[in-house]
Amino acid sequence: MSATNDDAEAHTVQITVDYGGERVARESLELAAHEDERESGDREWVSRSWPTEPAQFVVRARVDDRDRWETLDSDRRQPGRYLHADLDVRENGDAEFWVLALPSSDDQCEGAPVATGTPSGTE
Repeated sequence: MSATNDDAEAHTVQITVDYGGERVARESLELAAHEDERESGDREWVSRSWPTEPAQFVVRARVDDRDRWETLDSDRRQPGRYLHADLDVRENGDAEFWVLALPSSDDQCEGAPVATGTPSGTE
């Protein structure tokens, strides 16, 4: 799970992840303003705190303090594939999830945290 800002304004993104019916992540990411239109914005990663085994999940994210939460759930899962989700903040601050199905849990984008289990003390 990551977030990328393609807007010329800086934004704060709030993200929650519910996995197997439990809240396993709640993070606030500060996304710098995107200045170079020829390149993608910098990606910020959500610390991975859930296992790689398939389970029901819901990811919610919002930009700044907007009322609208974007939602991604396990209905997007594909059999035998792992999902990489990126919240893409576009010009004007609107956002949507971009999802990539991957063949294995360690087939990640460069810099992505990989789960090997569930750390103790998660919410």
